[in-house]
Amino acid sequence: MARIALFLSVLLSSNHVSFTGVASAFHFPTTLADRAILNQNRRNVRDRGIISGSWFKKKSCAQASALENERRFRRTRLLGLFSGVSLLTACYSFGAALNPSPLSTVRLFLPSLIAVAFAVIRAMPVRVKTRPLGLSDGLEVCSALGPSGEDKGLGLFALRPMTKGTYLFDFEGEVLSEEDLYRRYDENSTFLVIPDYVSKLTGPWGIEEPIFIDASDPEKSNLARYMNDAPKDSIDCSTISRRQRWSFGPPSATKGRAIRYFLSRDVAKGEELSCDYNDRT
Repeated sequence: MARIALFLSVLLSSNHVSFTGVASAFHFPTTLADRAILNQNRRNVRDRGIISGSWFKKKSCAQASALENERRFRRTRLLGLFSGVSLLTACYSFGAALNPSPLSTVRLFLPSLIAVAFAVIRAMPVRVKTRPLGLSDGLEVCSALGPSGEDKGLGLFALRPMTKGTYLFDFEGEVLSEEDLYRRYDENSTFLVIPDYVSKLTGPWGIEEPIFIDASDPEKSNLARYMNDAPKDSIDCSTISRRQRWSFGPPSATKGRAIRYFLSRDVAKGEELSCDYNDRT
């Protein structure tokens, strides 16, 4: 019974709202090809609304705006979370009634404790002991070239050797609400492709209304906007991002949420700093 409840909670809370999507949700992408296929499946689900084998009607989702679709997915995940906890609690209650024991009583609170522990772990702040780096700290913005010599536009480069684990900076820019973002970029589409200069900040539960950071304006952003894209599993990616979903401190526009970049390996002088854009969303 507990396994059935867990499966149903995953089924409801997954972004893959089709039966084929649920099957792929249990597959952990271990290669770049696997991750590309998984991301494409997610895009297909959101782009077409709900694909075949769904509990929802495709027509209603196609007629909805991108913002309405995003909120519908979030409500579905919320329903899955609470349904899973409720079903597991009911299963343990039934087991405790059949076989009363102190251990059975403890199991009644186990699903809720696991959910709370999950949120607490995700809410742990990302501590940094140094200030963000700037152009005066050995960084430079200049033209960048790709592997084949193609022009990639501007890029961020290190003017001195830097060691693994060095804190670089947060992703900063204009703080937008969900409605502001969809109004700015794609208000009437059924699926919004988040631009490369935009990052998405979620809360500890992952079901709260997100906050977006738009770094498209150089005057309102920092050096993070100049890092070019590179898959995190490749040698070209030199940074790793850590998400802060909540923190102690005075109220702020981002509600304590942030994306903080650290070096994932040693960087030589003159090397370009890059990041995986998928980590921003």
